[in-house]
Amino acid sequence: MRARAERDPHQGPMSVYELHLGSWRPGLSYRDAADELIDYVTGLGFTHVEFLPLAE
Repeated sequence: MRARAERDPHQGPMSVYELHLGSWRPGLSYRDAADELIDYVTGLGFTHVEFLPLAE
């Protein structure tokens, strides 16, 4: 936690995971998908998530 407080997120690299939530984990509620997604993307080393449009 100390290292996080001392780090300026605006000065570090940014890695974006882009996904369409409906096809990433079909059948999950938004809340359940959020719980899984956080662990998944942080485990892969991503710092941000970009959601593709839910409907067009």
